[in-house]
Amino acid sequence: MNPQRTFAWRWLFVVALTACQSAETKQCIDSFTSAQGTVNKIDPADTASVESSLAAVDKAISACNTAGRTTERDELTQAKNQLAGHLDDLRAKKNRVKKPKLSPDELAALVRNGDPNCPKGQAYRDADLKKEVRCTGPVPIGMNFAQAKAYFDARNYKLTVTDSPPALKAEYGAELLVFTFAAPNDPNPAKCLTIYPPPGESWEEATARLTGVLPKRLEKATTVPTDHGALALHVDNSDTKVLIQVGDCGAVPAGSGTPAAGTAH
Repeated sequence: MNPQRTFAWRWLFVVALTACQSAETKQCIDSFTSAQGTVNKIDPADTASVESSLAAVDKAISACNTAGRTTERDELTQAKNQLAGHLDDLRAKKNRVKKPKLSPDELAALVRNGDPNCPKGQAYRDADLKKEVRCTGPVPIGMNFAQAKAYFDARNYKLTVTDSPPALKAEYGAELLVFTFAAPNDPNPAKCLTIYPPPGESWEEATARLTGVLPKRLEKATTVPTDHGALALHVDNSDTKVLIQVGDCGAVPAGSGTPAAGTAH
């Protein structure tokens, strides 16, 4: 997406008689109007400006969900998806680092032994050798707190750490991951991983990416095999949200948010 493009789309012309509005409806319309003003002033080349606009739209979506205003919510959701996609592009450009050129022997060893810097179960095609390289590193579901924090920080996720409950929240554009641990700075893997995939990614693909289990094996699964035992798998795949929970999760972690209709936060 061109960062110089103008973020202008068809916003609804919302008209409602004040006397007929419930408090929830008024909040929805006020938030909708506020979000519109924020987005109209966006600097598409500035990450902070796009993040601010995305936050305003998220707030409006929440208000309109509460009010049951599906038309406004759907309009906001389109804006959110566009903003989230553009934010992904900006972050990728900002953090695109040239890898050091490997010697022929190093490249051969990479193909032979695999790449320990990406999670096992994945693979990529090396541009120089034009051969596939399998990943041999730990998968996110098996990472302890320090490993997960370092892994997602290196990939420019926005991280939030809490001690009650002990959790690491990782956000990248429209994707949200919540790792809940048994204790702060836990040296053991998370007891629960809650996944809100980005738009366009199926729950099977998202779960496979974070657990290393092939999507085909997940279609009818109720547990996920890991290096530290089989973990319970719960999937809520509806028109309003896509939510995956792996492990001993109980309720959805407080403050993790609920995706709006048509999206997977």
